[in-house]
Amino acid sequence: MGMCNLIITRKKQFVASLASCNIIIDGIDYGAIKNGSVLQCSLNDGNHEITLKWWQKRKNSAFSFYIPSDVDTVHINVKFSKSTEKFILLSDDVKIENCSCNVSGDNYIVEQNPLHMQLSPEEKLQRLIVEFPHISLNEGEVCYYCNTASAIHQKNVVTGRTSGGAGVSFRVAKGVSIRTGGGNSQVIRENVNEYFDGTLYITNIRIILLAPKYGFDLYISKITQLLCKDFGLEIFSGSKCYQVLTADRDNIQELVELMNSQRVFKDEKWLKEQQKHVNSTGSTNLNIKQELSDLKWLLDEGIITQEEFDAKKKQLLGL
Repeated sequence: MGMCNLIITRKKQFVASLASCNIIIDGIDYGAIKNGSVLQCSLNDGNHEITLKWWQKRKNSAFSFYIPSDVDTVHINVKFSKSTEKFILLSDDVKIENCSCNVSGDNYIVEQNPLHMQLSPEEKLQRLIVEFPHISLNEGEVCYYCNTASAIHQKNVVTGRTSGGAGVSFRVAKGVSIRTGGGNSQVIRENVNEYFDGTLYITNIRIILLAPKYGFDLYISKITQLLCKDFGLEIFSGSKCYQVLTADRDNIQELVELMNSQRVFKDEKWLKEQQKHVNSTGSTNLNIKQELSDLKWLLDEGIITQEEFDAKKKQLLGL
């Protein structure tokens, strides 16, 4: 019986980037595989079963695969499918079959990140548009990013005390002594991070973090600096600094640079002009959403072409 080197890679994705996924092979838990990380182990050739245990929503995906005796290394990719809302496996080295629900071949097709595709900047931005985000948009505001993130709040807490003192003791009688001098104690304090899970949005006007505490809604024109750190993002606005925990830092940086290069970001002056236009025309976000919905129906029914749909959509969104 031969041995095979199994390499499991979880590539970075926008969706489910913070979700924890444990790898269980033949009943043995090999631990969690994080977004953008690699896990390796050695297996005998033959039949094996692998389970992906997704703790965030407690949905497990079970797969089986066969390792031939003449194969030394097997590469398996772990990805999240938006269509099935489950983690799935892809491999060019072995055939992977789903044990739990007989997933068809179509479910193994995962949407590629437009930022990494060979497209023009305009096409990339067009594909990144979030059609109906769960936030209220201003007239002419377009959302290009939506994903899980956490607000970071630094809290100063007492973690201990130090004590010390100096003095002299002397005996005054049998079993009795007197001590002179003084003592002091000092409080030890440390900064501890608190995390509040939420959702991060990036539009052409604002950066928004919806969280139970310490979220924010900042106009791009009010942001003085945006830094990418190991943990995620630091956003400066005036004298305030907002810290965001996200595993999607690289994609966010690439998106912001793309939006900036295409002059997509708009300021408050532009927004006020859009609002004046709304007041004069009577158009609302609700009208635009309804028109987009009608256009999508016309496209699905084959009444209009994809080119006509894209052109009208750009016109409605002011792109």
